[in-house]
Amino acid sequence: MAGDNTKTLVRMANQIGTFFEPYSEEEAVAGVQLHIEKFWSPAMRRDLVAYMDHGGEGLLPSVTKAFQRFTDPDDSPAERAILAPGNSGQMASDAG
Repeated sequence: MAGDNTKTLVRMANQIGTFFEPYSEEEAVAGVQLHIEKFWSPAMRRDLVAYMDHGGEGLLPSVTKAFQRFTDPDDSPAERAILAPGNSGQMASDAG
């Protein structure tokens, strides 16, 4: 049985998947992946991957497919930007 935290992650992931339902399958999966990559912590991603490893019951197909594309659930573009702001890309802020 999934804990409260896992239930919350499933609900949140499915909300993202539902948002992208009007798009083509490829765009939806890419959109879910990008959103989770940008805004979910590595711990959140690891917890949902662990849930998927035990069947992932109740997850939308676009969410499952998006997570299958992750090569490293611990990789976080946001954390990379915080740790090394000079490597954040062309439009990165130089404030601070």
